[in-house]
Amino acid sequence: MTTLAETQQQLLNFLQSKESTIESLVIGRTEKEIKRRLQIYREAYELRLSNHLAKQFPVLKTRLQADAFEALSLAYLVAYPPSHFAIRSFGNQLADFLTLHPPYAEHPYYSELARLEWHLNEIIDESAIKPLLTVDQLSTLTPADLPTTCFQLQDYVRVQLFSYATPLWRDALKKSTKAMPTLLLTPISYALWHKDFQTFYRPLTPLEVSLLAALKQGASFTELCATALETDAIDDTTAAQRVVGCLLTWINDGYFVSILDTAREKLSTCD
Repeated sequence: MTTLAETQQQLLNFLQSKESTIESLVIGRTEKEIKRRLQIYREAYELRLSNHLAKQFPVLKTRLQADAFEALSLAYLVAYPPSHFAIRSFGNQLADFLTLHPPYAEHPYYSELARLEWHLNEIIDESAIKPLLTVDQLSTLTPADLPTTCFQLQDYVRVQLFSYATPLWRDALKKSTKAMPTLLLTPISYALWHKDFQTFYRPLTPLEVSLLAALKQGASFTELCATALETDAIDDTTAAQRVVGCLLTWINDGYFVSILDTAREKLSTCD
């Protein structure tokens, strides 16, 4: 006797166009009726995933329009069938698909847009937000504490590199403006984050890119200043001022986890 788990697996195999014995388990007066019943399941499966993909990539759908986006969804489903019971992860390889498969690969800004939208999905899904660092908390540090203090980024902070003016293009598409993304002379990195349940993104300076990379490695304030010296070839005082300026901006934007430990305790967590 076939178990429920075995039946479910055979149905999934059928939906994903794999070898399956599900037809032998479906009741029907004729073979044609059995195939039609299974086809209803397949169409519902494809429609559910296509609709979910449209929710994850609404601006890409706007650019491609409904019919073209549906065709993309079906092609993506064949190439990358869901591998997890939670469909929220279904779109995690769409940007890669767009990069590798024609005709989408002929328009590399599609993959950039998809990656941007996917990162925004991830950011808003980061529900386990740790307490935010505030400027008032920072002011409790003594001058002796600051050099060895480390700043922990929230998990939702992302940095994405763009070869096209994709973020500006996305903004235009959201306003139904028929614009095309321009190829940048020099790729630009953007910070992506959320605050108060809203997502944001803005371009970063080369210094900010270097500092954020150092922060992800657990750099202390002194190490951040050294990074600033290497990046901008400036003196010690100016380096410290620029690092403080970046930190204050990021604190106000909600980039950091609250730090309440003393500098010596914090230093041990950065080793």
